[in-house]
Amino acid sequence: MLGMRRLPLLLLALLPLIAGCATRATATFSHGPIAETQILNDKKMLEAVGGVDQVIIRHALDGTATLQIYAKEGDLDRAIAEAQELGWSRVRN
Repeated sequence: MLGMRRLPLLLLALLPLIAGCATRATATFSHGPIAETQILNDKKMLEAVGGVDQVIIRHALDGTATLQIYAKEGDLDRAIAEAQELGWSRVRN
């Protein structure tokens, strides 16, 4: 009886492995003075890249911006290439 109670907990613990969750990777970029509308357009373009989980942009008071892309590890290269095509410069962490 006690073993049957632990079975759901074991399945819950193994769920990420069963679902095949990929490792997340991140890349950080910077941009010189850029308009708010362009930032929002770039964010939409990057979110449309396959494998991208999240795009976070911080717009500074001086008009410059930083961007972080979170993507599945195998898909990050496509997102990096797209960000660079949009004029963002990669910052090495």
